Amino acid sequence: MGNADELLGAAFEAMGIGACIIAADGRLLRFNSAFCRMLGRTAPELQDQPWQLAAPPEIAEQPEEFLTAVLSGTPQEVGEWRLGCKNGGFVMVQVDARVISPGNGSRCALLTFTDIEARIARQYQQMAEFDRTDQALRRSEERYRQVIENVSIGIIVVQDGRFRFANPAALEITGFRPDEIVGLEFVPLIHEADRAKVLDRHQRRQRGEEIEPRYEFRIVTPGGRMVWVELAAVLIAWDGAPATLSFVSDITRRKEAEEALRRSEARYRSLIEGAPVGIVIVRSNRVCLANPRILDMVGFSREEMLTLPSFLECVEPADRELMAGVARRHVQMGSGSQQVVSFRLRNKSSETVWVEGSTVRVEWEGLPATLAFIHDITRQRQLEGNLQRALAERETILETSVMGIAFLDPKGRVRWANSAMQQIFALDRELPIGESLEAYYPSREEYLRIGAEVSAAVRDGRAFDGELQMRRADGALFWVHLSGRAVNQHDMGQGTVWVVLDINRRKKLEAALRSKTAEQDAILQSTQIGITLSVDRHHQWVNRTFAEMMGFSDKELLGVSSRIHFPDEASWKKVGAEAYPVLARGESYATECQMRRKDGGLIWIQLFGTTVDVRDMARGTIWTFVDVTKRRQAEEDIRRALAQQVELSELKNQFVSMTSHEFRTPLATILSSAQLLRYYSERLPAEEKLEMLGGIESAVARMTKMLDAVLMIGRADSGNLEFAPVPCKLNALCLALATEAARAANADGSAAQRLDTRFSPAEMELMLDEKLLRHILGNLIGNAFKYSPADGRVCLEVFGDGGDIVLIVADRGIGIPAEDMPRLFETFHRAGNVRNISGTGLGLAIVKRAVELHGGTMEVESMVGEGTRFSVRLPRVEV
Repeated sequence: MGNADELLGAAFEAMGIGACIIAADGRLLRFNSAFCRMLGRTAPELQDQPWQLAAPPEIAEQPEEFLTAVLSGTPQEVGEWRLGCKNGGFVMVQVDARVISPGNGSRCALLTFTDIEARIARQYQQMAEFDRTDQALRRSEERYRQVIENVSIGIIVVQDGRFRFANPAALEITGFRPDEIVGLEFVPLIHEADRAKVLDRHQRRQRGEEIEPRYEFRIVTPGGRMVWVELAAVLIAWDGAPATLSFVSDITRRKEAEEALRRSEARYRSLIEGAPVGIVIVRSNRVCLANPRILDMVGFSREEMLTLPSFLECVEPADRELMAGVARRHVQMGSGSQQVVSFRLRNKSSETVWVEGSTVRVEWEGLPATLAFIHDITRQRQLEGNLQRALAERETILETSVMGIAFLDPKGRVRWANSAMQQIFALDRELPIGESLEAYYPSREEYLRIGAEVSAAVRDGRAFDGELQMRRADGALFWVHLSGRAVNQHDMGQGTVWVVLDINRRKKLEAALRSKTAEQDAILQSTQIGITLSVDRHHQWVNRTFAEMMGFSDKELLGVSSRIHFPDEASWKKVGAEAYPVLARGESYATECQMRRKDGGLIWIQLFGTTVDVRDMARGTIWTFVDVTKRRQAEEDIRRALAQQVELSELKNQFVSMTSHEFRTPLATILSSAQLLRYYSERLPAEEKLEMLGGIESAVARMTKMLDAVLMIGRADSGNLEFAPVPCKLNALCLALATEAARAANADGSAAQRLDTRFSPAEMELMLDEKLLRHILGNLIGNAFKYSPADGRVCLEVFGDGGDIVLIVADRGIGIPAEDMPRLFETFHRAGNVRNISGTGLGLAIVKRAVELHGGTMEVESMVGEGTRFSVRLPRVEV
């Protein structure tokens, strides 16, 4: 029986046509290789698949109806089917269907498929060989022609390199019309890149070589479109001459699909090759695929990896049983099952690599296999180990910390506390888990108050930090520094962490320090010396004395630069440049300088500075300030008094010198004239006597004038010189006074000097002191004549200028040296170039005082050798 089955199977396989057996449930039970070739599929792709894979669309829509009819035993006229192939093409077949029984009472359908195209090719060859047969053969030829005209495969006949025949399908593929293609050369249609290959095959076939009947190449249509074709050619006789019969299929879509598949495979291959994780496929414990990352992990080449007897060779021996169990579970769970497992790989150098593998059951080349994605977690394992050690170390630190640390739940109950909490609160046991801390607060009110502050801080996302009193187990109150925050401010359910530090001793020390500091502060604040502590020339502390000294409050000065106490930038920088090099040497610095108060007033300060720590200047400097303004003023007053005393002594000497000189001449005149009159009066003519008496009178008048000038200066300096303005006609008064002064200057007739006057056209009646105005014009005009050449000209100009009147006296005399200008109006001062010209040095001093009594001003312009110009400006007071 077994031999018979084998024979039947061999016969089934050897059938020249395609055949398949279909079970009653529609599955493909058995088929031969011819059937697989027709559909372009492998046996694994067809085994147990629905039979409609081999049916045309119109049958595939209702496969059960067709199968039921066949299994019923009713003869079926099936006819021709157009079968779809895997590559997208079609094949025309003649189908026959019948029912068969395997012998176990069941029924199956046997379908046979005859390839019409192959049969047509054979029949067409026979037609060429028996062209002039009888009428029966021509009818057969007509049928075949109908088939050829309607078959989907292109059929062409080429003879002597030219088309002799082309069916409609061939015309559609090539893009020609029937009247265009016959006689057309075949070779130019071939793509130039494929021509050499096609011609070579044709020549080899002509020589009788055995070559594959089917081959592929490209043609170019008249419209320029490139078409991929598959061609199967046989040699025939056409009209008694050799020709080539070719069956042409348009495989452009298949080629495009193959190219897309190739690109897709390339992309997937690139993804696999470039993946950052190891990828391996294992079938029957043998490695079928391994990407570069897994090869890096194990240290094998691809060839070494694929030739390993088992993938377990790469696994740490201690983990091999674990991985074997994974493989067994995959078998039990079936296709698509997934597992994740951590294990160790042992690389080629016997080093261990921790990995995590995600495995899934797949099919590989038709057989079950395991696809694994392997991540190197060695670093992660090391970090986990480090984390465990760190956690252990942290636990040790928390337990040995001097600070109490507690973890509370959202209701404030203890979840965990370290041993320091027990010591801080003087407990004889650990803080009980779940216990509230209310008992350790001074009162419930304090507990609720702190709780409210903590809640507000936590709600705001802040940490709570504060110092407060708490209660030990024995009831004693003590100070603690309490700080805490939420584990996760977005999820208060995770609780809070608190740190408690016993600061009771520090608080006692702070109280003692505050007491000591208060005493020192009272001393520093009550001293009459200003004291500051400065860092980088900015006040860090000042006492009240210094703040009051500078006109500030002490708070206003904290953090402020000392620059604000100096009159300008230069003086501030000067003190810094002098002081800090001295301080850096560990020495003290002392100086006196002016400083500016807040109100802008300047005071003199005695400044003394020293460093807090010469080794660390950043700790600052201490400065003391003593207000020595009154002492400096007293010293300045003494200096001024001494200067005045010197000036008075000089004035006295000048006065004595002037009087001895100025009085000696008129006194000599009086004395000589008096002696002549006494002893020689009887002998002298009357004219000489009168002349002598006139000299005596002139000398007396001169001395009287000098005494009047001295007295006037005295009255002016003592404030007793009166200012008595009366209505005056300015032009007339000035002309009279000028004429009087000119006459006095030329009284002896020895000079021929002239006075030029220019007045305003309109007379002005003003309130003026005539006596003071006489002194002003008399002295200015008299000096102009005195210090001008004998034939010199003096000019007087009087005019109004807005709210003022202006008197100008100008000459072309000897001029005034520049060095004498600052002291020109001082009493008894005379210019250095007057030589032996007589004078008292009082005239200009009297002019200046007379002008000031009028409320006016005066200016002087002069150049030695060119002359002098005095301008007097008096307020214009109308009558």
